Amino acid sequence: MKKTILFFSLLLILFTFNYSKAEAGYYYSYYGTVIDSIEPYRHVKTITPPDLNIQFGELTDMFIFKDKIYLLDGKLNRIVVLDENHQVVKTYPQDSNYDNIGMSNPKGLFVTDEINENGSAITYIYVADTGKSRILKIRENGLYKEFTTPDELIFQGDNAVAYKPEKIAVNSTGKMYVIATGVYEGILELDPDGTFSRYVGTNKVAISLIDRFWMLFMTKEQRNKLNLYLPTQFLNLDIDKENFVYTVSQTSDGSGNDMIKRLNTKGFDVLTRTGYFPPKGDISYIWWYSQDVPNGLSSLVDITVNEYGMYSVLDVKRGRIFTYDYNGNLLYIFGGNGKQVGTFSNAVAIQYVGDNLYVLDSTSNTISIFEPTHFGALVNQAAQLDYLGDYDASTEAWKETLKYNNNYYLAYRAIGRTNYVNGDYKEAMENFKLAYDKTNYSLAYKEYRNERLKQYFPIIVVLIFVAVGVLLYSSVRDNYRQSQETGRNE
Repeated sequence: MKKTILFFSLLLILFTFNYSKAEAGYYYSYYGTVIDSIEPYRHVKTITPPDLNIQFGELTDMFIFKDKIYLLDGKLNRIVVLDENHQVVKTYPQDSNYDNIGMSNPKGLFVTDEINENGSAITYIYVADTGKSRILKIRENGLYKEFTTPDELIFQGDNAVAYKPEKIAVNSTGKMYVIATGVYEGILELDPDGTFSRYVGTNKVAISLIDRFWMLFMTKEQRNKLNLYLPTQFLNLDIDKENFVYTVSQTSDGSGNDMIKRLNTKGFDVLTRTGYFPPKGDISYIWWYSQDVPNGLSSLVDITVNEYGMYSVLDVKRGRIFTYDYNGNLLYIFGGNGKQVGTFSNAVAIQYVGDNLYVLDSTSNTISIFEPTHFGALVNQAAQLDYLGDYDASTEAWKETLKYNNNYYLAYRAIGRTNYVNGDYKEAMENFKLAYDKTNYSLAYKEYRNERLKQYFPIIVVLIFVAVGVLLYSSVRDNYRQSQETGRNE
C-alpha cells in the first residue's frame, strides 16, 4: 500500500513538473510530453490607454483592417479607431454624425469593404450590439443600417429566445454569420439585407460520461425529468479569403478534439486534422483542481486565419497562443498569463497583421504586438511554401529550423514528405523515423522495397534461370553417367 501511494505521489510530482515547464517556450513530442523549444515570437510593443490619451471602459473586441485598428468598448458603448501610427483618428458614436447610434453593451466587431454600383470600395463596420438585440452596419460618412431580430421561429412565440448577438463575421458576398446567446442550433446565417437564411455548423450535444452512466439505471420517467441537454455554443469566429468560416467553441465530448472547426458553404466541418494531435490547444495539462495552476482543457476564445491557411487560437485560461498550418499541424506555442511584459490578464481577441500577431487584453485594455523571431519566421516561411506547393523550397526552410530545435518533429516530417515526392524513399524513411511518423514510414518503406525489387529483378530472374539450367544440366549429366555405368544405354 505504501509503495502504491509513493508511486502515485512521484507520478503527480513528475506531471506537475512537466506542466510547469510549459510556462517557458515549449512544444509537444510525439508522445504528448512537453519539450523545450525556442520562442517563436517576441513581444515588441504594448499599446496602452495613456499612449492613446484616451480612457476605455472595457474593450470587448478588436478588428484590424487596412492598417487601422478598430476597438470596441463594450462599457462606454463606442468604437475607437487607431491609424497605422497607433493614434486615435475617430470614435463612434462620439463624433457628431454618429450620436444617434446609441449602442448598448456591444460585444462583436467586423470590418470589411463592399463594392458599390460605381465600382468603388466602401468600408463598413459591423457591430454585434448585444444590449439592443441588433446588428449595426456603419459607414464612415455617418450613415448606418440596423438589422434587428431575425424572422426565425426561436425568436417568436411564448417560449421565444431573446436575440442577443455577440460575434459577427461577413463574407465576400455580404452574408453575415452571427453567434447569438442562447441559440444552440448553430451560427445564424443572414442575407445582406438581414433576412434569416439558415443555421450553419450545429455542434453536438454534450453529455458527460458520469451522466451517461447514471442514465443507464434511470426509468423513462426519470430521464424525461432531467434537464435538457443542449449542444455546445460557438464562442468566436473568423472568415478566410475563400469564405470558409473558422470557429472556436466549447468541447462537446470532453476531449476537446472538436473545439476548432472550419465550416464550408454547406455548414460541414472540413478542418484538416493530420497533425500528431487534433488542434485543441494544450495537449498536456493538469486535470485535477488547483487554485494556483489552471487545470483542464484550454479555453479557446478567439481564432484568426491568414492568407496561407495558417490559423492561431487564443487560450484565455492560460494566456497562450497556438498556431497551426492548413493541415492541422501544431507549429508553435507562445504567450502566458501574468503581469510581465508580453503576458495577459484576460486575453479576448487576436488577429494577424502580416506575420505579426496583435492580442487584446480586456482587463488592462491594452494591445500587445508580437513579431516572429528568426525561428518563427522560418517556420512561417516553410508553412507558407508548403501551402503554395513549393516543397523543395520549403524543405530548405525546414532544414534551417532544425538548427534551432533539433527536436522539431514536424520539420523531419516535412523533409521526409519532400524526399518521398522526389522518389528518395530511403532518405524519406530516415526522416519519417526521426519524425515518429509510422504511417508515412510504411509508405516509404513499401516504395523503397518495390524500387529495390525493380532494380534487382532482372538479375534475380537471370540467376533463377541459371540455377534451373545448372540443376537440369547436373540431372541430365548424372543420368547419362549412371546409364553408362549400368549399361542401360545398350
